[in-house]
Amino acid sequence: MKIFELAGELHNFEGLDLDVHRRIADLGQKTFRYERGAEAHETHYNYTLNRPATQLAQVFEGLFLQERDLMDLEQKLRYDRLGVNDSLHQFETDLAQQALPEPDQFLGVLDRIAADTRVIDVARQRARALAERIRMATPDSASPAPAKAHP
Repeated sequence: MKIFELAGELHNFEGLDLDVHRRIADLGQKTFRYERGAEAHETHYNYTLNRPATQLAQVFEGLFLQERDLMDLEQKLRYDRLGVNDSLHQFETDLAQQALPEPDQFLGVLDRIAADTRVIDVARQRARALAERIRMATPDSASPAPAKAHP
């Protein structure tokens, strides 16, 4: 898994100083922590030029965006069907920026939106198009389960 590969490149954060130690804007303290049994290491930084650390932060940010978008779509579909299109637009933006690590996780909710006649048609069409785009990009999810033949 990419997270563990990057953490390994950073020696599981043991004795690691990632901060650039220059006067720059406060971009927010970030913390990486590694725990395995009794072993625990962590490092904090405001800004780093370390490529594996930057990549690891991007992975975590992508996971956050993915979870936020998925929860937002689920909530809008359940409680605010008129707001579904706005949530789809945000998801589409994150998808286009390739910020989401596992876009196929959205296929279930996109299919439900596309099939829900209570959702405005423009949102249903957008959900269908997005689901198709994801299926085309991920071959594993492209082929639905085979239909059973009835005699």
